[in-house]
Amino acid sequence: MIDKTGAMLQGGERIDAALIEASPRLRAVSNCSAGHNNFDLPAITRAGIIATNTPEVSNESVADFAWGLLIAAARRMVECDRHVRSGTWRGFAYNLMLGVDLHNSTPDTRRWCSARILSTRHSRCRMRSFDSS
Repeated sequence: MIDKTGAMLQGGERIDAALIEASPRLRAVSNCSAGHNNFDLPAITRAGIIATNTPEVSNESVADFAWGLLIAAARRMVECDRHVRSGTWRGFAYNLMLGVDLHNSTPDTRRWCSARILSTRHSRCRMRSFDSS
């Protein structure tokens, strides 16, 4: 970044005093993510560099992944996959790893990302949200 005036980052690259000192032309840095813990904000401020991020840019994607994890856990998909790949699966059994239905369920979203976003993903599933503050 020595000769760059700006940097668009993924969120893992550290912007600290040493990098700033080695990059005298740097004027702006931005994370393509919600966080900014990779920024040494005091050093960036002292150097007069603009620092930005993109909050809420990945909310929809996070909600999609959250639903995928919810479904995978409820239906025991990882466990079933391991069972089949291990060679021990011998065919259908009535109650083998059925998991639970999410249809008409009410998942607890206390530890989840925005329940508002999650609720738009699965309209037949009632969401319960709690304010942690």
